[in-house]
Amino acid sequence: MTLTEKQMQFVELFLSMESWNERFQYLIDAGSVLPDMPGHLKCEATRIQSCTSRTYFRAFWSGGVIRIEGWSNASIPAGLIAVIKDIFDGCTAGELMGTDINFHTETGLLQNLTEQRKAGLLEMTTRMRMF
Repeated sequence: MTLTEKQMQFVELFLSMESWNERFQYLIDAGSVLPDMPGHLKCEATRIQSCTSRTYFRAFWSGGVIRIEGWSNASIPAGLIAVIKDIFDGCTAGELMGTDINFHTETGLLQNLTEQRKAGLLEMTTRMRMF
């Protein structure tokens, strides 16, 4: 499945939920099963500066594909990390560079997050593009 298809699959799922309460509960649930990030990686280099919560995010190359890991002490940012990981983890550089990251605009997610969470999500997607 292409990155565009993965994003559209998420958009369809997210928009099939009837209310923003359901959508935020989905993010909370997704974040609750996010694997923990090793403690030594929870450092200033991986910290999402724009988040008021303690949120760490790392995108890195391994074996020719992008890997995503992160952690947050807040449930919504953890859910955002889980969504990004689900969509983008395992993609190649060519796939990432050839894809418009738009899952957050297509769902209206950016317009419904607090300013700090919105900035945190944008910081995470920007970090993925920095390779």
